Amino acid sequence: MFKAAQPYRYSTSSSFLSSTTTYPSLERTWSRYRAEKDPARGMLTRFYGSEWTEQYIHGFLFDLAQDPRVMSSRADSLATS
Repeated sequence: MFKAAQPYRYSTSSSFLSSTTTYPSLERTWSRYRAEKDPARGMLTRFYGSEWTEQYIHGFLFDLAQDPRVMSSRADSLATS
């Protein structure tokens, strides 16, 4: 580590981390918006098909979006396992 960076190595204070506010409804709204507008959807659909693409976008990339189609297929796959 560079000497100039050493004073900042442990500068993160727990009071800063505990005062950080989260906004779950805004995170879900953003995630839903990004899932709907994902620019890779067309390419992924052509390569892997529509069902896989939707599961990947809503189940992995933007899992907060909670697309009902993906959620029901997850429940089905868990029930059959």
